[in-house]
Amino acid sequence: MSFESQIETLKSLTLLDGRIVDLKATLEVERAGIDEKSQRHAALAIRSDKLEAKIAEMESTKGDLIGEQRQLGAQVEKSREKLARVRNEKEANAVQRELEELRRLSRERESEVQQLAGFIEEARGDLTKVVVERDEAAQQVGDTESEAVTKVRALETEFHDITRKRDEALSGLGGVLRRRYETIVKIRGTAVSSAAQGRCKACHIELPPMMFQKLMQRRELDYCPNCHRILYFEPAVVSAPEADDAENESAAADES
Repeated sequence: MSFESQIETLKSLTLLDGRIVDLKATLEVERAGIDEKSQRHAALAIRSDKLEAKIAEMESTKGDLIGEQRQLGAQVEKSREKLARVRNEKEANAVQRELEELRRLSRERESEVQQLAGFIEEARGDLTKVVVERDEAAQQVGDTESEAVTKVRALETEFHDITRKRDEALSGLGGVLRRRYETIVKIRGTAVSSAAQGRCKACHIELPPMMFQKLMQRRELDYCPNCHRILYFEPAVVSAPEADDAENESAAADES
């Protein structure tokens, strides 16, 4: 990554981190504004989703077990046919042992299917109760609460999107710079500062002249000796009137 790209990535990360902080604060306020009924409705909705997922998983497992049981049944039939064709006692004993093992496995699968069917029936009963409670809670939630829940969900979606973008931006930094950035953010809240007029704009300390000269060359980053933030030089944007004044001052100085 080029030096300019590093700076742009760090600037982007600073903006994203700032937005994440704002979103967290807003989410806390909005969540606090949701009353007990709304919180109960959200919890019941999550619980019903989990029960539905659990039932679907158990149904899938039950289907697999039934499939295994059918295969075992087919193997039992084959072993019976084999037993009818044996020619000596040794073969008969071997086939008989095979049959007993297959029947044992089939009984185990049948027992597991029955047990699972009981669990599924119990879970469906729980789901029916939860859905009734969830629908009653949803009916009790007023327009204000519904708007608050919608806003929280939108904020949470934005929070997850920005967190993803932050992770993507971080992955573009080198390992050392990335670790340093994360460490400074945890300590300071912000990890990057521009340097202007010989000072760190975050903590306003005067920087060593040699350090500032190096930063002005915009070839490498440095760290503030006071707040330890990552420093880069940001050229001042001069407006047209200011630029004219600067030129006039320079011309007057040359004439004198």
